[in-house]
Amino acid sequence: MDFFGSINMHRGRGKYGSALITISVLFASGCANNVNTPSVVADEKNSFSTTIPFESNFHPNLKNWLDYYQVKDSTLSLDGFRLYVIDTIKFRAGNVFGSFHPEFDNVYLDFLSYNEDRTKYIDIDSYSWFVTTDSKAEFSPDQEINLLDVTEKSVLRIGFYGPSAKVEEAFWEGDSVVALLGNGEPDVSGIFIARLNLSTGVQRIYHHKGFPEIESDYTRKRLGEKGIKVN
Repeated sequence: MDFFGSINMHRGRGKYGSALITISVLFASGCANNVNTPSVVADEKNSFSTTIPFESNFHPNLKNWLDYYQVKDSTLSLDGFRLYVIDTIKFRAGNVFGSFHPEFDNVYLDFLSYNEDRTKYIDIDSYSWFVTTDSKAEFSPDQEINLLDVTEKSVLRIGFYGPSAKVEEAFWEGDSVVALLGNGEPDVSGIFIARLNLSTGVQRIYHHKGFPEIESDYTRKRLGEKGIKVN
């Protein structure tokens, strides 16, 4: 979908009003103008080590995700992840309803990842699955990762994944860095961790050494723990 084109809601979720579109587009354009430059990527590349510089290794979402994969392969560890690629974040207008929108489905409330002051959150779920009439989750082949600003009532897409990849967890590091934990990518197999710096517009993607291919039903497990049945 073209960035400046009309915004159609995923699976018949309707259309946003022009005011919300304007806020999202202006915010996304400002981010793109300020950060999507080769010099920023070069500076980031020279400033960070090839290992993951997490301030804490014990965020519950990270621990749950890593524990799940270590049961499948005991050789996996956080120290085994290495920097694979540095890229700019492609900010786009998002295609989901925010929690502030009257048509937001409350089934997703338990799955939103808020920053510390709860003014922003990451939504990895509402584009990629929905609840059917028999109260079970049905998955879309694609997944959109969205940043939502509760104060500004804006929706920005910060990531998009096709059928070969899935972001399975997300959490915040401070107020400007988001970590995405997933499995598979279009051109690389294996589990990955993406760290998105929303202030600089730069993302760094880390893959585990050896690129282990591990089948995962982590998302099914995560949904089931909060009462969502999966087809």
